[in-house]
Amino acid sequence: MPPPADGVRSTFLKFTVREPIDFAVVSVAANLTLREGVCTGARVVLGAVGPRPYRAVQAEARLIGVPVEERAAVAAAGRRWPAPSRCAGTDTRFRWLGRL
Repeated sequence: MPPPADGVRSTFLKFTVREPIDFAVVSVAANLTLREGVCTGARVVLGAVGPRPYRAVQAEARLIGVPVEERAAVAAAGRRWPAPSRCAGTDTRFRWLGRL
């Protein structure tokens, strides 16, 4: 696998009930391209919030063009989420996403 391009940063976070090796109750993967501390490209994907991974396009749009700092991440996370699925506990999973 080739190394990421200059300025590209990625992370994956998950919330589990018991052990880190458990299946995620909810997860988020993010890939940001940074130039001089400003986000120039973003991909954010939410896991375990529905029947398949959900690309958080609105969150991505809120990150692009702003300095990468906690305030920008909180603003992006606070936006509209996908419609709840019929999975048990979906509302709770959305609340946990804001903490990741």
